[in-house]
Amino acid sequence: MTDYPGQETKVAQLISLLLLQFYDVTVLQKKVYKQQRQTEGIHAARAKGVRFGRPPMERDPKFEELKKQWESGQISLREGGRQLGGTHKTFQKWVTESETSR
Repeated sequence: MTDYPGQETKVAQLISLLLLQFYDVTVLQKKVYKQQRQTEGIHAARAKGVRFGRPPMERDPKFEELKKQWESGQISLREGGRQLGGTHKTFQKWVTESETSR
């Protein structure tokens, strides 16, 4: 028998390349299937009325008073947020929302 070591390694490389490609395709299909199922689950939950995320913070009754103080320059956004028990960004968002609702 004649020995062809160069061809054997090429065949082994080809087989390993085909197996890796098959593995990649299988993993990709599983990933797509999982994403599809997750999307379907999210849509079904929203149809039932499930709300995702953190619940919104309730406005303190003294918000209007603090807003007037902020508008007159007596307090800063950060101080307004601190007095409401939140952040300055929340206070700023509420001020913006109350101005646009007018």
